[in-house]
Amino acid sequence: MIPSLFLRALTVPDADRPAVLEALLRDRGVASARIPLAGSLHLAVKFPDSSYNPRYRTKLLVAHHDRRPGSSGALDNGAACLQLADLAGRLALREEPHNTVILFTDSEESSGAGDQGSFAVARALAGRVKALAGEGEEPPAVFVFDVTGRGTVPILSTTARDLLASRGPDCGDLAGRIGDLESWAARTLRRAGAAPLRLPVPWSDDLGFALGGIPAVTVTLLPRSELDARSPAPRHGRPDGTEAPHGEFPAEPPATWALLHGPGDRPEILEEESFDLMACILDTFGDLKIPRVRRIR
Repeated sequence: MIPSLFLRALTVPDADRPAVLEALLRDRGVASARIPLAGSLHLAVKFPDSSYNPRYRTKLLVAHHDRRPGSSGALDNGAACLQLADLAGRLALREEPHNTVILFTDSEESSGAGDQGSFAVARALAGRVKALAGEGEEPPAVFVFDVTGRGTVPILSTTARDLLASRGPDCGDLAGRIGDLESWAARTLRRAGAAPLRLPVPWSDDLGFALGGIPAVTVTLLPRSELDARSPAPRHGRPDGTEAPHGEFPAEPPATWALLHGPGDRPEILEEESFDLMACILDTFGDLKIPRVRRIR
């Protein structure tokens, strides 16, 4: 269900979006913390220590709260923010560990990659991991959710891994770790009954995380009709539930992406069935347990 009251508050022209999200989280019984970092204002939800089992990696579920001027920011990226805030309320009721931190980032829409809020977050995370556990410790498993309020087909972005892999051996380790996270994300989506496609997707917070040395994977949604029109095939996940291989969009972007960053991104384009699907998907990410493995350098 779309939380319409908070959606309206989030999308008015002068919205204080972090304050709206704080109010929604309080309404769901969840406390949050503001994190000012390198000129950006992030909002974090960390659960009680009993929510974390040291046998498993911490999962960082991310959605950016900022928007482009001239846009309501409903689809990009208010929808994912509302969906993650609802997840926070459900996770707060769990008694068993779930190893999840939720982060609403700022400055994803920055014109410079190094100015993205996620870049500063990644640098801070990388420094903390090295200080606490040395070079071999894995950072949190970062899953980014962007443009998830329209459509019912989940897409895993291949953009970061493909770019890093193309740069040769120096980037191979990070590309490989992103590939590992892709595999975990694909399994999780299949468990939620939503076999994903892997496609090149416009950069999201995964760019800042990758530049900061932290592997991250972006999940988005698209309508089935827009995927049916793309080329080349295959168009759907396979009948056995496995995801389709890599594909490419033509030069003309999907209609959903053409709505972003301008007046076409408005609350009316959000779809109830997308929110229902994302509730199931995010609950399954909340259930995900990734064993903690110390990497040997």
